[in-house]
Amino acid sequence: MGIFSKTKVIIRFLLFFGLIFSSFANAKVFFGPVPEGEKSLDDHIINFLSRAKKTIDGCFFEIRDPRLVEAFLSAHKRGIQIRLLIDSNYFYLRDKETLEIDYSKRNPNIIPLLEAGINIREDNKRTALMHN
Repeated sequence: MGIFSKTKVIIRFLLFFGLIFSSFANAKVFFGPVPEGEKSLDDHIINFLSRAKKTIDGCFFEIRDPRLVEAFLSAHKRGIQIRLLIDSNYFYLRDKETLEIDYSKRNPNIIPLLEAGINIREDNKRTALMHN
């Protein structure tokens, strides 16, 4: 497992850990990666979002799973108030060849959330604020 895979797992764990404890419900902790065929951490997060009753507040290093985008859109359509903070490096579009961030273009996974009226902010280019 490379450093980026480990980082992704840690980020998802911290995100999920924060979501669970912010719900004031029974706490459950999940670890990953998981063996094939078992529910992924993303699956657990999406399930958690589907049960929101009033609000969802979250900080994300990156949102790239289309199912997660759909889960936020679905919650928004149910009238759930959503406030998200995204790392600037993944709020904006990154050139795949140069890896430079184009601050004039948004990440395509963020655009539908913004267009739906979901409150999303980026971290003002702070270095690795959402990392670990």
